[in-house]
Amino acid sequence: MHRFWDIVIHPVLKSIKAQVIVEVGSYKGKNTLNLLEYCNKIGGKVYAIDPSPRFDVDQLKDMYRDSFVFMQELSLNALSKVSDCDAVLIDGDHNWFTVYNELKIL
Repeated sequence: MHRFWDIVIHPVLKSIKAQVIVEVGSYKGKNTLNLLEYCNKIGGKVYAIDPSPRFDVDQLKDMYRDSFVFMQELSLNALSKVSDCDAVLIDGDHNWFTVYNELKIL
């Protein structure tokens, strides 16, 4: 995962100068941490959406304060509450209906 971050995700975010990033599906928060480190350095913000996170959300809120917004709900409910994002990372384990409708909302 970290290697994929270094080779693919981070360079893309830098090249488009992404400031506001939405992460749909945070699971254990490994990629969330990468995104938060990136956004914390540039003054950006991460919106992480996950109905059942498997990491300590409050700890990350304390550490990253203004760089971190966590939405503990289904993506189809949360995405319409986020506007003007520069990049969206969608979890790969959703079914086609969910992904299709996430993309329609975006």
